[in-house]
Amino acid sequence: MVKNENKTMNILSQVFLPIFIYYFVSNLFVLAGLSFAEIIKTKAFAGSLSEGFWFYTETFIKMAGMALGGVAVYPYFRREKLRKEQKSLSLQTAVALVGSGAGLSLGLNFLFAVTGFTESSEQYSRVAETQFALPLWLACIFYGVFSPIVEEIVFRGIVCNALCRNTTNRMGIVGSALLFGAFHGNVVQMAYAFLMGMCMAFFYQKYKNLSAAILFHGAANVAVYLTVYFF
Repeated sequence: MVKNENKTMNILSQVFLPIFIYYFVSNLFVLAGLSFAEIIKTKAFAGSLSEGFWFYTETFIKMAGMALGGVAVYPYFRREKLRKEQKSLSLQTAVALVGSGAGLSLGLNFLFAVTGFTESSEQYSRVAETQFALPLWLACIFYGVFSPIVEEIVFRGIVCNALCRNTTNRMGIVGSALLFGAFHGNVVQMAYAFLMGMCMAFFYQKYKNLSAAILFHGAANVAVYLTVYFF
């Protein structure tokens, strides 16, 4: 009984607390930053600033919020990293991960589109419109590098590791994917993130290197964006 109670406390403190800290810090900063930007917009001198300026301002506020959330939970990641042996990735493996991430993401998006699943959520449509509004260079940085690094630190580097240690590897993979999906907030992205999260957690456990999940994640994001952007 005591052992089970200890596991429960460990999961609460090592899994859910870091997620709460990340979510709270990042969203608090974004809320404060966007509110401040709205106040500045009402000032007389702000009328000379273009809509493009405000669009980039809001994007960088969101990136800064995500970065601060990652910094807030980095001590958890550092402890998890010290517990695990890190292995290097070969070039062949890295290329295979990039190809797998791009291929699976395009396949899932195509499946969701032809079945009408993407049309089932108005919230997803609004989110997608904002995501695909980014210019190519900024989208490649944000979706291909920045977002994958921060999210993989949180959901694979911290959550998956802690769940695997306190339960089983299988539960760690499934549980981290479920939490990753729930974090996205609408049914379409939840389903997509859960399936992709399973793969990212699997590859992380297989190769014992967070770069495996980051490469897979970044390639998936960029592949979808480029497909929409060009076609």
